[in-house]
Amino acid sequence: METEIKTARDGYKVTELGEIPIEWDIATLGEVLKIGYGKNQRNVEVEKSDIPILGTGGIIGWSRTPLFEKPSVLIGRKGTIDKPMYIEKPFWTIDTLFYTDINIEKAIPKFIYYLFQTINWYKYNEATGVPSLSATNISKIKYSLPPISEQQKIAEILSTVDEQIENTDQLIAKTKELKKGLMQQLLTKGIGHTKFKETDVGEIPQDWEIVPFKSVCSIVKGQVDPNEEPYKYLPHIGNANVEKFTGRLLSYNLAYEDNLISGKYLFNENHVLYGKINPHFSKVAFPKFEGLCSADMYPIECKGSLDPLFLKYILLEKRFTKQMISASARTGIPKVNREELERFRFILPPFKEQQKIAEILSTVDDQIESYEQEKEKYVELKKGLMQQLLTGKIRVTV
Repeated sequence: METEIKTARDGYKVTELGEIPIEWDIATLGEVLKIGYGKNQRNVEVEKSDIPILGTGGIIGWSRTPLFEKPSVLIGRKGTIDKPMYIEKPFWTIDTLFYTDINIEKAIPKFIYYLFQTINWYKYNEATGVPSLSATNISKIKYSLPPISEQQKIAEILSTVDEQIENTDQLIAKTKELKKGLMQQLLTKGIGHTKFKETDVGEIPQDWEIVPFKSVCSIVKGQVDPNEEPYKYLPHIGNANVEKFTGRLLSYNLAYEDNLISGKYLFNENHVLYGKINPHFSKVAFPKFEGLCSADMYPIECKGSLDPLFLKYILLEKRFTKQMISASARTGIPKVNREELERFRFILPPFKEQQKIAEILSTVDDQIESYEQEKEKYVELKKGLMQQLLTGKIRVTV
């Protein structure tokens, strides 16, 4: 029986890693870099300097002297092993984080950084408990190596996309800070008020009220079987589908796609969802559609004097979160029960002012969402470019 011989396209060759450009080589990481070990920072740590001390989660302090001074790619030795970092200035790393001494005659450090982002590091995990990597195994990893000039161009292209992602992240962070300040002001001082009164929860506008939870809203009771029609075809929202602190609804499935077993709450387009587990995460959503929610969430229905969108922002506000954290601490379980939730008292403006406040905050949320979507596009673009550029499927002009 004849063995099938694979042939490559013009300008390419067949290798153990697949088809790559003729000018490229197959190399091991050990041929272009040496793995360096981090050290305990106890004897070098100072209150502030220009030399960061790095752990797997980023900067954890400052050093009076560097452990390494050249551009380097860092990867976790233990714990978080799949989040490579890149640094160009002198630094110190602790013993849970490897650094790399890269031979710049063979490889561009920034190119190695992007290469590290494509590696499935858990494939090289050597532990059954806390994930860990070894310098020996890292050095043995094979990859396709372009000429230096092409590495440089690839790194420049991907860096341009990274800059866009970073700029968008900064816009998101600034807009979130704006929202935080607006919530603090609008939910306690309102819009354009000049007369205020003292209450047991602080100074509030003269025409605002303090009302108990039960007088303006109620928690939906009764569950349905998520495997029966029509419920199985409704969206299913759990705590994992809500971004913490922001009220942003993330991606979700239909109930039947999540293979649900236990009963779920049925909510409608007017209900606000509150995550009762781990109240310090402030999991709140206003989906504005019908669906099922996890039993770890409360669907809350507003009565006539409370606008549901305004309620969403009340539940995201610091005073409410602080009170729910305190309530759950008394039970010893990070969970808010119905009775504790119903004890909460709202600072309530007139209905029309509620709507105006909610509209302002919702506009800011819309801007944040727009930035988030823009970031997602850049992230997907980068992912696609790395797949094409780092394998030579698309060539760059040098």
